[in-house]
Amino acid sequence: MPESKKEFEVLAKEICARNISKPHAIDGELSPKCKAKLYAAQDKGAKFNVTTIKGDCNYKKNIYFFDDEFTDPTFALSIIGPQFPLTYGSFSSTGKPTFRHVADCLRLDGTHDTKERKKWYVVNTDYCSGASNEVTSINITSVICGRRPL
Repeated sequence: MPESKKEFEVLAKEICARNISKPHAIDGELSPKCKAKLYAAQDKGAKFNVTTIKGDCNYKKNIYFFDDEFTDPTFALSIIGPQFPLTYGSFSSTGKPTFRHVADCLRLDGTHDTKERKKWYVVNTDYCSGASNEVTSINITSVICGRRPL
């Protein structure tokens, strides 16, 4: 995960030079504890706002866990707040169980943007499996650091 604007630019340039398809999975997956809290909020019909929630599930705290203990998400996460892009929802049919979904993996964004950047964004969220119930879901096709999502 890029830890500065300069590091992101170097990484973006290398990705373009090697013609690596986007989006790119990077280290970072929503913690099981926060996922459980999100689903509990859904059950109550409440919003789950990671920018205002107190405790570990705030986007500035421990909402994500990382395979690499030395990952520093400060730069990347500071750029996407306060409109944190955590997509979630649910659907069900009468007499059937409810299916809940959350975009729980981090992906590197903006790497193929060769124009002058007016708005800075570095990471976004997507479904770890690369698919959701929505037509607009983006499949993760490459892994920049870490391993493929579980």
